[in-house]
Amino acid sequence: MKNTKETYLQFILNELRQTSPIALTENTSVLKSGILDSIGLVELLVNLQKQFGIQIDLADVKRDSFDTPELMADFLSLHFAESR
Repeated sequence: MKNTKETYLQFILNELRQTSPIALTENTSVLKSGILDSIGLVELLVNLQKQFGIQIDLADVKRDSFDTPELMADFLSLHFAESR
């Protein structure tokens, strides 16, 4: 099955909602608001790699691309559209 932006987005939201003290949407600024710190981001990246069988190059991970769940899903769907 091909991974889609929606698949990535739902996984990311589910992961973040497990530890977030506030309600999250796809446009919540998780880095700027402090919901996700650098360690949390690495944990999320590891979980994404395990779940979807992808290899995320940390050199490609820019803060601007990972500030919201929507931006994360955009990044992943652009870089890993053919995975699985």
